[in-house]
Amino acid sequence: MTIKEAREFSGLTQVQVEEEFGIPVRSLQNWESGIRQAPDYVEAYLVEKLTQLKKVARIKVQDQEVRVETLEGDEWEPCSICPVVDGLIPLNVLISVGRLSEAGFKLVFM
Repeated sequence: MTIKEAREFSGLTQVQVEEEFGIPVRSLQNWESGIRQAPDYVEAYLVEKLTQLKKVARIKVQDQEVRVETLEGDEWEPCSICPVVDGLIPLNVLISVGRLSEAGFKLVFM
């Protein structure tokens, strides 16, 4: 993944990347357009950090089951799957959702 792809994946503008990481917009523009090449360690760091910024979790209740999944790259990975008992969501699922919220995840209920 390139810096531009990671930035777009995170949903940030070049100005927001400048504000978040202190990298001048002009440097980002040069790297993204191919005028200059970012040092390998800078590119690896930025790609890692930018992809980590997109933290999304979805909570799905279906067929008497509740699933909590997080977005890992382009794939949804389960982090908690429990049966719904007597119409109630188990406490451990609520705790998991609370922890994700505290960690800055955007929660999507489906």
